[in-house]
Amino acid sequence: MINGEELKELIANPEKTFLAERKSLSDRIEAQRLGTEEVKEAVAKTAKEKGKNLTTDFFDGKWGSLVLDIVDTGNKLKEKLNDAKKVKLFAEYLQKSDDQQLALEKLSDLVTSPYGVAIYSKISSILDSSSADEDLLQILSAYLAKVTDSEDIRKTFSRSKTVLNIISKCSPQALILIKNRQFWPVIPSNRSFAAVSGIVQGVSVAEVASEFAKVNVFSGISISSIQAAIVDMEFNGLAKLIYGNDATPGHDHNKKIMMEELTETGNFLLSELVS
Repeated sequence: MINGEELKELIANPEKTFLAERKSLSDRIEAQRLGTEEVKEAVAKTAKEKGKNLTTDFFDGKWGSLVLDIVDTGNKLKEKLNDAKKVKLFAEYLQKSDDQQLALEKLSDLVTSPYGVAIYSKISSILDSSSADEDLLQILSAYLAKVTDSEDIRKTFSRSKTVLNIISKCSPQALILIKNRQFWPVIPSNRSFAAVSGIVQGVSVAEVASEFAKVNVFSGISISSIQAAIVDMEFNGLAKLIYGNDATPGHDHNKKIMMEELTETGNFLLSELVS
């Protein structure tokens, strides 16, 4: 893990760190630069004489060390970013607690427990494989608080692994939609469509997304992102577009409506995100 000062600088000003590394690589590439024709000639000659050994010979040349530098730089930046994501996650986690000392003690208990460290590893994996935007950090930090509040992590281990496996398959926007299930809109059904066992076919996701975009709580999400989130939910078996009797308070229960509905798995995830 990088030192604290580097980490604080990366979190506060990530662009500065990336620009510095980019300039360093650019300067080294320029210093080693060959003429275009000279490069072509050298590569062609090596390819002709060595055949399958081209790659090996290439790394013995002027450009080889720079290619390795780029790989090394990419790996270092990835590691730094992953560390920064975890620090931001823990910061969000602590901000949710009224007693930060107690919260840190619970976090310490989590990462020093055989079952807890497995849960922490899964959360880390989700962070490492995503952009870890603020929405995802909010969701994961809230779930982390829920896990650390458990009196017996071993008893909640299987359930937590299941929840985190589902979260790992979802985009942050899909998780936001699920977490705000109570605001999902009714979809106008003034056009022809088919409904097989209550599941609607023949209605584009774009039409559904446009109705979601009209809801205030989703106004900060672009229609294209909402559309992708709906596809994400349906693909992962968390929601489906249905047509059936309206059981929403304030509506005629005898009237049939069209709307997205959470599946059993979707409702399971919702219960874990909001409780």
